[in-house]
Amino acid sequence: MDALVNPQRRISPEAFAVNKITPEMLKDAPGMETVMPRFLDFIQQLSLFLYAEFDLSFLNQELKLMGQAPITETLSWMC
Repeated sequence: MDALVNPQRRISPEAFAVNKITPEMLKDAPGMETVMPRFLDFIQQLSLFLYAEFDLSFLNQELKLMGQAPITETLSWMC
């Protein structure tokens, strides 16, 4: 699964330096409230591998804002 998510806020120069995603690319993208349920459906029967603890903290912060339970079972792989 891949999806662009409109963060509903300005993209920082630091974020752009990492991911090269522009505001123009996100202007018609759905918000997290649309993408997160699809993502949770997608990973329901899968093992979730994370490259960094940031990934899990980001996902769980968004779930918290949506009133959802956090993701607790993952397999971490640090590169």
